[in-house]
Amino acid sequence: MTSGRRRSLPVRLVHGVRVAGGAFALMWQAAPRTVLLSLALQVGGALVSGGMLLAVRGMAGTVFGPHAATWRPGAVAADLALLAGMLAAMALAGSLQRGVGMVLGERVGWYAFRQVLDVACEVELAAFDSSEFHQRLQRAQGSAHRPVQMTEQLISLAGSVVTISGMVSALYLIDPVLVAVLALAAAPPLVASATFGRKLFTAVVGLGENDMRRHYVRSLMTERNHAKEVRAFGLGRYLRRLDRDLFDERLTIMRAVARRTSVHALLAAMASALGILSGVGLLAYSFATGHSSLTAAATAAVAVVQLGPMLSNVTYGLGESYEHALFLSDYRAFCARGETIRRARARARLPAPRDPATITAENVTFRYTGAVRPALSGVSMTIRRGEVIALVGENGSGKTTLAKVLSGLYEPQGGRILWDGMDLRDIDAAGVRERTAVLFQDFGRYLFTAAENIRIGRPAAPADLARVQHAARQAGAHEFVSALEHGYDNVLGSELPGGVDLSLGQWQRVALARAFFRDAPLVILDEPTASMDAFAEHQLFKGIQSLFAGRTIILISHRFSSVRTADRIYTLDAGRIIEAGSHDELMAAGGTYARMFELQSSAYLREAAATPVGRHHRPAGRA
Repeated sequence: MTSGRRRSLPVRLVHGVRVAGGAFALMWQAAPRTVLLSLALQVGGALVSGGMLLAVRGMAGTVFGPHAATWRPGAVAADLALLAGMLAAMALAGSLQRGVGMVLGERVGWYAFRQVLDVACEVELAAFDSSEFHQRLQRAQGSAHRPVQMTEQLISLAGSVVTISGMVSALYLIDPVLVAVLALAAAPPLVASATFGRKLFTAVVGLGENDMRRHYVRSLMTERNHAKEVRAFGLGRYLRRLDRDLFDERLTIMRAVARRTSVHALLAAMASALGILSGVGLLAYSFATGHSSLTAAATAAVAVVQLGPMLSNVTYGLGESYEHALFLSDYRAFCARGETIRRARARARLPAPRDPATITAENVTFRYTGAVRPALSGVSMTIRRGEVIALVGENGSGKTTLAKVLSGLYEPQGGRILWDGMDLRDIDAAGVRERTAVLFQDFGRYLFTAAENIRIGRPAAPADLARVQHAARQAGAHEFVSALEHGYDNVLGSELPGGVDLSLGQWQRVALARAFFRDAPLVILDEPTASMDAFAEHQLFKGIQSLFAGRTIILISHRFSSVRTADRIYTLDAGRIIEAGSHDELMAAGGTYARMFELQSSAYLREAAATPVGRHHRPAGRA
């Protein structure tokens, strides 16, 4: 065990140096000119510090040296002026460095976090179904500030090393033994700090699930979407207690880390202090025995006293850098995933068909990460250009999953998805998505202006308000958007100043307008009328049929009145297609679809009989 640790120490040091190099490379990529300026200021300040020591020695030699009896006030005044100039230069360099460091930290922090966002935006959709990915994403987000901290640490260490090197060189000329003593004094804090960094990293990785649960519990108490139920069910006290329990669990682990490392830190500090005292004692002995002059001994004593805290700061800084290196290694491993994705996409791929004549599923199987059974199993189907295809079935039957697989959002583990006979794995993924418009049941509600909410359906398109308004009219959103105080320039959502919230049905119409604006050959509508009454639903589907004429539509709906006009209807159960045909064919077959349709029809008839006249004819509005 011990030998293994001894062998692993050089490996850890080499790894730390590599990660530090990676941090510097990241810093250089983010702001090369600012890095050069910061380094110049650090080195300049360090050189001034070394010059100050020489100036002090010169002044001490003038006053206390062998020619002290003949010294002139002018000589001392010159030394004082030089010392004052160096102090002013050091203060100026320090002031400039703080400002430059703040700007550099901001730029590096933005650049580092952008790499995390690149992965989050480019990674395959299936990754978000994995708890491991969420933990790694959260750790990467938490570590995105580490490059900034390590950058500041490295720049500070660079300046300190230059300063210490100058002072150590001067001490070496006085007494080489002092250098060895100070080196021994610096070793214990370095080991203690590195040990703390390693234990902290291990603890943080182990607390990944705890951190995710705490973040979720706190979001329940602080986000608007959950505020109603938190108050309606009186969940505040329960959630606060749960948050406290999770915090106590975290605190217990962190206290254990602190206890174990505090003892090491105390012993290291005592050993370091003993080393510095030994150096001072050695100087006193050297002066008492006549081996060094008063000037040399006094200068060396000042240097040793100054070097003690500086060495301590450097060694602890190196230990913190090692801690940052551990977190940065994890951060870089996460960000490397984005580079892997970019390299894969850079490989020669077939261009996506502009308007696929056929979309085919061949014996497709798909299983979510950690799921016991597959969400899709042995699914085969063919969709032709311009067809309206409906997917029906109970919740969890695989309807939405199938739509995501057909559009390339998910890659099946078994079987193939073919667009015009080409496997989606061989087609440019960005091109496939470019040709797909999707409205999911859990659509996004963006805190942007109404126009931006629609225009992001195709972000690269020109900012054409007339086209935005056309899409809004088709979705039945133009009337209520125009009635807002600032019309299409009004921010949606009450969380931002000046923002206006919409009803669920109105939000859904805005989402539909976004899908219309995308103007893609393949359109996937997942419960597009779930928040609308029967009259609004009827009006909307008239708009869908006219706007999307000639396009391929995959419609997912629980309302069978919405799907009966589809060219072909697929009934799914437990991830398998159990029926396929037109509405009339499936009704004649008397299978699952027919039973579900008749059950829903009878429920609608009972509801209609109990509903006052005119209720279905009100427009969508705020609830």
